[in-house]
Amino acid sequence: MTVTADDGDGYPSMEELLAQEAAVQGRVLAAVTVGLRQGHATVVGAACDSGLLDEVPKILLELWDLSEIDAATLAAVLPEVWIVNPSPVSSIGKREWLRLFKAAGYYHYLYREVALEYAQELEPTKYPLVRALDRPEGPLTVWRGASIEDAGRGMSWSVHRACALDFAERILAPVSGLYMAEVPGRAILAVFGDEREQEVVVNPNMLRGRVTLAQTVETGFEPRRFTFRTPP
Repeated sequence: MTVTADDGDGYPSMEELLAQEAAVQGRVLAAVTVGLRQGHATVVGAACDSGLLDEVPKILLELWDLSEIDAATLAAVLPEVWIVNPSPVSSIGKREWLRLFKAAGYYHYLYREVALEYAQELEPTKYPLVRALDRPEGPLTVWRGASIEDAGRGMSWSVHRACALDFAERILAPVSGLYMAEVPGRAILAVFGDEREQEVVVNPNMLRGRVTLAQTVETGFEPRRFTFRTPP
């Protein structure tokens, strides 16, 4: 990239600003790589602050494929990489996430300390915490709020119907779906719980024939319509 000087007004050019931004992002991703390699999950926050969350799963996958981290390190950082990203599957896809979860092994990850001001926001009584610390031996009923197009094929589910319904109501489409599935214990890859919900990560390959659309949800969302006028 060729960096040009400013335009004579004392302000950096667009090329300079883009180069500076790329340099900052490069330093952040380098720090994230080092942190994940050392098993420090807290570095994910730096990527979040820089708008680079989707790059973190890619880095983690590369570290694993290059054998630069072992299974214990993977298990130590994977929860944070998954939880912090609001849409982790969009980064590396279900197949690669499934590989990582299988390599890390089943485990639970429960938040036990919440700041007081945040605890009030969480409404802990709305979704009572179910402490499923061990992999369930029998079938477990899980719920998912998602788009109709999703058809309940995702990895992220909840043991709480009300929580999944809340997600369904926030889908940016006029109609969404509340899905239910009865999954065997061996299909559960991990459990992440807090005062709001208990997320159950499910092997998507084991959902075939087990998912039903429990309810269609009218979200009240109205797509914005634009009217284009021919200029005079």
